[in-house]
Amino acid sequence: MSRIHAMEIPMESRARATFDWLMARGGELRQRVCRVERKLRRSKRKPAYDPEFDSVMIENAQILAAIVTGARRELAHLERALARLAAGEFASCEHCGERIPESRIVAVPYATACRACRPEV
Repeated sequence: MSRIHAMEIPMESRARATFDWLMARGGELRQRVCRVERKLRRSKRKPAYDPEFDSVMIENAQILAAIVTGARRELAHLERALARLAAGEFASCEHCGERIPESRIVAVPYATACRACRPEV
C-alpha cells in the first residue's frame, strides 16, 4: 500500500486514529484482492464440460472481478487520503479549502470535499 509511515505524519489524536484506520482498511482490502484473484485464477483452470456449470462459473468470475475492481478503487482512495494526511491537507476540502467537518471524516475517512462542495456523497 502506501510508503507513508506514522512517524512521518505529525498527528493529533483524530488524525492518528484516521491514519490507523486507513492503514488497517488498506490491509484488509489488499488481502481481499489477493484471495479473490486466487479464486479467479483457479476458476479459469477448470475444464469446460457442462454448459450450465460453465455459465455459473462465468457469472461467479464476473462477480469476483467486480469485487476486485471495487477494492482497488477504495485502495486508491486510501492512498490518496494517506498522501493528503502526510501533506497536512487531510481535513481540508480540495475544492474550497474549508475544513471538512469531523463528522464527515468519521463517516467517510477518505473524503476530499466538504458537504457544500460534494453534498451527494
